[in-house]
Amino acid sequence: MFRDEQIAYGLLCLAAVGFYAIVIPAQIEEPELATVSPRLIPQVCTALIFALSLYKLLATLRLGNGQFLISRSNYIYLAATLGILTLTCLAMYWIGFWVSIVVAVAVLQLLAGQRNLVVLPIYAVALVATSWFLMDLSGLYILVP
Repeated sequence: MFRDEQIAYGLLCLAAVGFYAIVIPAQIEEPELATVSPRLIPQVCTALIFALSLYKLLATLRLGNGQFLISRSNYIYLAATLGILTLTCLAMYWIGFWVSIVVAVAVLQLLAGQRNLVVLPIYAVALVATSWFLMDLSGLYILVP
């Protein structure tokens, strides 16, 4: 197992703990009258991500060969991806949630190598429309101040 994969599993574990303990409680309010907390599903998914990442990390520690799979040039793509996601979070307040997500998905597809100009907008709009439909179906609404 390459060292990069072990680092990724470790980072996933830390991110899952951070989301479970800090982000989800800070961003999802507990209603006074509810049979099920709105935090339940995100916390279950985060706990599952943590458990699977920890399992993979511990299972690969014995198999590690100490080599790195990712070259230095690929870290530019990683930095660009993090920059795009950060700008998307900031743009949600300026141009709205759904518009910024569609633009971010299209730009991330270009960064990943998708060059078909028909697939880019169709995939981005279909992904956002599907997520909006599922959120509407479950009664979750995104309110932006």
